[in-house]
Amino acid sequence: QESLQNVAKHAKATDVLVKLSGSSRIIGLSVTDNGTGFDVQDKSSHQKGMGLISMQERLRLLNGCLNIHSRAANGTKVCAWIPFREKKL
Repeated sequence: QESLQNVAKHAKATDVLVKLSGSSRIIGLSVTDNGTGFDVQDKSSHQKGMGLISMQERLRLLNGCLNIHSRAANGTKVCAWIPFREKKL
């Protein structure tokens, strides 16, 4: 949800692809857009809001991970993975 809000607010994208994938051990979600992109290494470009930080923290609490691939003028791809936990009966 946060990633889609970021696309709507900042990316000026004309296309967005949301992909859900999984296996018996992990579930993955990616959001890819063709928008303006940003420099992932430039902390000032994403410190104005807490969106990316809160996504990373929520995934960390679930033993998951977040990868962000973006370049100025080339769009952004946000990928999140969360492992399944076995429930004990």
